[in-house]
Amino acid sequence: MPFVPVLQTVEVDLQYLYRQQFCSNTMYFTSQVGDPTPSGVLALATAVEAWATANLLPILSQDCQLFRLHARELTAEVSSVADVSSGTVGGIATTADPNNVTLAVSFRTGVIGRSFRGRNYIIGIPQGVISDNTVAPSFLADVLTAFAALPAAVTTDWLHSVVSRFTAGLPRVAGVSTPVTTVAFTDNIVDSQRRRLPGRGR
Repeated sequence: MPFVPVLQTVEVDLQYLYRQQFCSNTMYFTSQVGDPTPSGVLALATAVEAWATANLLPILSQDCQLFRLHARELTAEVSSVADVSSGTVGGIATTADPNNVTLAVSFRTGVIGRSFRGRNYIIGIPQGVISDNTVAPSFLADVLTAFAALPAAVTTDWLHSVVSRFTAGLPRVAGVSTPVTTVAFTDNIVDSQRRRLPGRGR
């Protein structure tokens, strides 16, 4: 796949160890203070790690461990990167549902079209919050509360964004970054990520 630059934008990959499997969630952040610098990329990764430790991990099962964040500046193929170690485990002292069981949280931008929405698949959903393939409203509310704290965590220097690198099936000359305006769930029915099962890729 050809590299598609995205100006003033950093990709942050949250990397988890989840019961014998490596898993990740990716988010994008657009700089509001000019081109990202190496120190700025590191500061962003550090801020996202602190946000996840304080807001997201406490509502996840202890079976899930955030072990590293990898941040990459996207202006050019050869650009600044930063790695921040973690080690934070989920704060709920119960086992998780099977690795593939997940729930998609949607990132909306207020603009129509697939290029302008994104999502993350929640890792480490604790047993007890799912019944008959539906997730308890209280857990959904906890996830949304966690994401509501993200803008303050990364400060006004960065905007949580959705990135589009392709249009009509073809790579763009330059990717489009659009700020997230709403974080929501489309429903409370469980999803499946088979690649998160032990032994399925990385």
